Amino acid sequence: MNAIYALIIALVIIIIYNLYISIDYEQRFMSGLWIADEDFCARADIDGMMLYIGSPSGPDVTLQTTYRAYLIMYAKSIIIADKKIGISISSPLSELINPFFSSNVTRNIYLADGTMSIDMEDAVEDPSEIHIKKIMPQSLTAEIDFARGKMTWTCADDGKVYANLYKDYEASSVVSLNA
Repeated sequence: MNAIYALIIALVIIIIYNLYISIDYEQRFMSGLWIADEDFCARADIDGMMLYIGSPSGPDVTLQTTYRAYLIMYAKSIIIADKKIGISISSPLSELINPFFSSNVTRNIYLADGTMSIDMEDAVEDPSEIHIKKIMPQSLTAEIDFARGKMTWTCADDGKVYANLYKDYEASSVVSLNA
C-alpha cells in the first residue's frame, strides 16, 4: 500500500514539474521579435508587420499570461499601425500537464489597446491611435509551432488569418522591452 502512495506522490510531483516547465518554456518562447511572413503580407496588402512581445507581467507561472507588446504595420512606405498593445494568452491545463511535449499548440489570445491592462476601462492609450479592434479582432486563436518558430493568429468565427509570424531569434536575443 505504501508503494501505491509513493507512486501517486511521484506522479503528482512529475505532473506539477512538467506543468511548470511547459509554462516557463512557452513564456520564454513567446517573448521576442516576431516578423510577418512575406506571403501573408502580400495577401494582406501590406509591406510588413512586426510584433515585439515583452516578458510576461504578473506571476511567473500561470495558465493565463499577459504580455506587453508593440505592433508596427506598414504599407507603401507609410506606417499604418504603431501601437502598444496587451496580449493575454490562455493555456488549457489539459495541454500543459501532457507528459509528452508537443511542438504545435493552440492558444486563445485576447488583444487590448494600451500599455498593458487587459481591462479596456483601464487601458492607457494615445487617443489619436486607432484601436486594435479596427485592425483585427480582439479575440483570436494562436497556432504556435515551437519547432519552426511560427505563430498564426486566426479568428475562430470566420477562419480568417490576421497574422502569420516567424520569430526572429537573432533580434530577440538582443532586444528588451522595458516600456
